[in-house]
Formats: sequence, C-alpha cells, structure tokens
Amino acid sequence: AGLGATALRAAAVREMHTDRPDATESPFTVEAGRFQLEMDAGSFTRIRLDGVRTTEWSVMPFNVRYGLASDLEAGILFAPHIHTAEQGRDAPKRTRQGVGDTIVRAKMNLAGNDGGAPAFGVMADVKLPTAADGLGNGRVEGAFRFPVAFGLGGGWEGGAMSSLEWVHTGSARRMVWANT
Repeated sequence: AGLGATALRAAAVREMHTDRPDATESPFTVEAGRFQLEMDAGSFTRIRLDGVRTTEWSVMPFNVRYGLASDLEAGILFAPHIHTAEQGRDAPKRTRQGVGDTIVRAKMNLAGNDGGAPAFGVMADVKLPTAADGLGNGRVEGAFRFPVAFGLGGGWEGGAMSSLEWVHTGSARRMVWANT
C-alpha cells in the first residue's frame, strides 16, 4: 500500500521555497533531513558596460540544499559549464569556457520559517576558486546575506535582501554592500 494524501501532507510539513532563479534569496530553510535540488537547464546573460559587451551562457547551474535542523541548512551552488564572450570597441573578441566557481553556503532562519510574517534569515557564503582559467578571479571570497520575506496581501509575497560581500578586484580586496 502507498501513502495516503493525509500521510503525504504530514510527511511534508513545510511549503517549498527556492533560492533561485532571482537575485533575492529566501529566508526559508529546507526541512531537517531533506534534500532540495534547484536547477536551470540553461541561462543567458548579456551586459553592455563602458563599451564592452559580455555574453554568458551557463548550462545546468544548480543549487543543492540539505536541512541540518528545523531552522538550519547547508548548500552547494555550482555551474558545470560556462561559456563567456567579451567584445570591446577596439579589441578582438575573447571567449572562455569551462566549469564555474563553487559556493558553499549555510543558512539559518531566524523567524517565520513555519508560517507567520515576516520571515528573516542569515546566510554565510564562501566562494571556492574552482572556475576554469579566465572564468573566475582565482580567489576565495565570502558574503553574509540577510534575506526577508513578507506578505503583501491578496496572495502576493515580497522579498528583499541586504548583503556584505568580501571580493577581490585586481590586487585589492574590498567589502561591497548590495541590496535587492
């Protein structure tokens, strides 16, 4: 015999919330003892900045999340294949491809994980320099992120996030504050 609908609801107590594909992460964690896989078949980005056009294709980027406790999870984010092309006004086109960097993440929900509004969390990311030559900066970097989710009424939800990131630019290391 299989599980009935009531048993299935009892086995999956918490509603699923993803950290992808947008720029604002979720403060919600995966239930203890459960895995959650979030994946894109592919993604495409085009940026034009200061006379340089950059395009990037990413194939099968994924995020694997595992619930360690009711309010704590661990995760790994990775892009198995990236292809970038960069073209400046007076420069030849430069292309690179290969694997991307790996991000190891811990997330803790501070409020609202199992209902109620708003929900708050804190995340710590460490970027490991696993990218192919020319695709990453070859440096370990990190971030603390502070996501929030809230109801807007009428079945709509909103989210926001602030983050403090430690990044390498050239030979200097600096802190960046970002908001979404």
